[in-house]
This record gives sequence, C-alpha cells and structure tokens, in this order.
Amino acid sequence: MLKRRHQKKLTRKPEQAPELAQEPEPEREPKPEQEQTMELAEIITRAKAQLTALNPLLVSGVIGAAKKEDGWHVAVELVERKGIPDAQDLLGVYEAVLDDGGNMVSYQRKKVRRRSDTLEEAES
Repeated sequence: MLKRRHQKKLTRKPEQAPELAQEPEPEREPKPEQEQTMELAEIITRAKAQLTALNPLLVSGVIGAAKKEDGWHVAVELVERKGIPDAQDLLGVYEAVLDDGGNMVSYQRKKVRRRSDTLEEAES
C-alpha cells in the first residue's frame, strides 16, 4: 500500500501582473448623417407603429416616404372600414411627419379611397 504523506498546501497569492499603461482608444466621431438620421426602414416602422397607436386601425401599406426640410414624410394607408369583397375596403391615406430621431411630430389624413380605386383615379 502506498502511504500518503501529509503535505502542507501552500497558498500563494496569484501573481499580479503589472498594469500596462494603456492609452484609451481615440473616440471615433460618427458621421453626421449617421448621427442625426435613421435608416428609411426604421422610420417607416416607427411611423406605422405611432399611427396605429393613435388610430386603432390596420395598416394596409406604405405608399411613400421622403426626407424633407421639416423631417421625414411617410404616407401610410390604414383600413378605415372593411368591405365585402376586400376591393370595397375604405382606406385612409395618412401622412405622418417624423423628426430625425423617429418621433412623430404631426400627422394628417390626406384622403379616403376605396381599395379598388387606383391611386391615379383617387388623386384626381
């Protein structure tokens, strides 16, 4: 049989590596367009969410979005009344204006049209 020898366990403090003097990385300045504007897809998503929070209507679709002097203008169609058949649905065309942070600053219903009407017919 093997005999175990009693050994004292030495407890050593872990060696502490001297801290290396690290220079902080220079901060990268964001590009001006990245700093102040969001991507178009995010603007559209926010416009739809904020419009449906104010108007509990279903989104039919987005028909336009553009960046202008006063912010992002997003045109969204909301189903105001379901019809049978679907071509008889009444769609409200809403224009939402969002700032560069994606917050809606104003909205307005521009017109109401039947789904079966083409956009050219509805505009005239």
